[in-house]
Amino acid sequence: MKQRIRRILIVTSLGFGVAYPLYCGAAQAGLLGWLVDLELALQGRGPYVVRADWLLILTCLISWIIPAALCLFGLYMIDQLLPPPAAIIEAPRLMTEAPTPAPEASNWARNPVIIFLLVGSMVLIVVGVRAGVIAYRISSEAVTSEALNLADGAPPSSKHVKLTGLAVPSLKSQYTITYRSYPHLETYIPVVPPHWRQGEAVVYFLHQDSVGHTEPVMIRQTGVLMRDALPGAAVFLCKKHGITLGTPTFVLEDDAQAEADPYIYTAVLCSIVGLAFFLPLAPSWVGELLRRRKLPS
Repeated sequence: MKQRIRRILIVTSLGFGVAYPLYCGAAQAGLLGWLVDLELALQGRGPYVVRADWLLILTCLISWIIPAALCLFGLYMIDQLLPPPAAIIEAPRLMTEAPTPAPEASNWARNPVIIFLLVGSMVLIVVGVRAGVIAYRISSEAVTSEALNLADGAPPSSKHVKLTGLAVPSLKSQYTITYRSYPHLETYIPVVPPHWRQGEAVVYFLHQDSVGHTEPVMIRQTGVLMRDALPGAAVFLCKKHGITLGTPTFVLEDDAQAEADPYIYTAVLCSIVGLAFFLPLAPSWVGELLRRRKLPS
């Protein structure tokens, strides 16, 4: 009983430490989103910089340290609360010694941690392959853009649009995101109907690397609408600027194939992590199972 609870605690903490950082990195939410908000809040009025690589490393460390500490505490409480196993009373030895049983194979192949890593890695590989297939289908489909004029007030009926509206660069959310010390400027400009007034909800945003003017200007931009794709850093800056966000929000990407990017990132990340766990363990695990079958009964 005690050993079973120990294994459950270890596997649970290990699963959380692997899965939670992947979720935070893919969704840009959870602990990683909170750390991004904290970093931007500490920068006052800017300029704003999001050190994504360091924040992701910190997310991984916290995701491992907290479950490990809870696991150690749980193992300690198990040792304190659960009674020790009953002592085994040895039967008197007979004059004739029983034959020594054949040595059993190690329990390596039945180790729940090893099985969890193998099953989890296979799930990640399957998810990565599936995401890659979806990305390929999106990239290869024909694109037809429909006209979307915000002055009409009608919701979009397609993801691929030619958006017409009033861009307000003065309310932009702009920050620099760094990966491995390589900075990249991100700018999200609200696009509103011509009759929009301060305080009304903003639904559409134009994603650009930079902006060359500050006055409101009418735009007619072709691209793909990404639903609820406003990053956490941009959401934080919008709220700091007093912008009311609509439900849902849409980000207009000028790259017609931008919809495939999240699936590409998911495919690459899941495949790398899955293969990193699967390749070192699978041959030994299969070999151990084969050795167990060859042992005499």
